[in-house]
Amino acid sequence: MNFEEKHFEELIETVKQLLPVAQKCGVKLALEPGVNHPLYSLDKTEELLKIFDYDPALKIILDPANLMLDKNDNLTSIIKDAFMRFNDQIVAVHVKDFSWTPNAKRLIKTVIPGTGEVDIKDVIDIAEANQPCGLKMFDELDQGMLDTFMKSNYAKDIFK
Repeated sequence: MNFEEKHFEELIETVKQLLPVAQKCGVKLALEPGVNHPLYSLDKTEELLKIFDYDPALKIILDPANLMLDKNDNLTSIIKDAFMRFNDQIVAVHVKDFSWTPNAKRLIKTVIPGTGEVDIKDVIDIAEANQPCGLKMFDELDQGMLDTFMKSNYAKDIFK
C-alpha cells in the first residue's frame, strides 16, 4: 500500500508532466484509484482532481472493488460516493466480483461474476443511472470466467 504522502507527491509531479502532453494531443489521461496505488482513496482522488482544477483532460477509471480495504467497506457506497463527487471525470467503470483473501498480498481475488461478494446488477445499475452512455466493463476475468458467467442464470437476470 502506498499511503505515504511522498508517493502521492510523486504522482502529482508525474501528472504535471503528462497532462500538458495529453492536452496537446487531444487525449485523456485516465488514472485508476486503488488501495495499492498512490491514488488510494476517493479523498486522494478528489484532492488530485482539485490540484489540477478538474482539468477536462484528467479522467478517472473507477474500479470500486480496488478501493475496498476490508469487509467493513461497502462497495455500493463507494461507487455512489465516487459518482456524486466526480461524475464528469469518470470515463469508465470496471465491474468485477471478488472474494476476500485475508492475509494475502492482494486483499481480494476476482471470481466469476455472481459467485462472490458483489451485487453485479447493483453496480451496473448505479453506473448506468449516473452515466447512461458511459463505459462499463468486466475486469480481471481469467480465461473462461466470462463464458461461465454469461451461461449462468445470474447473467440472464442481469441482461434480460
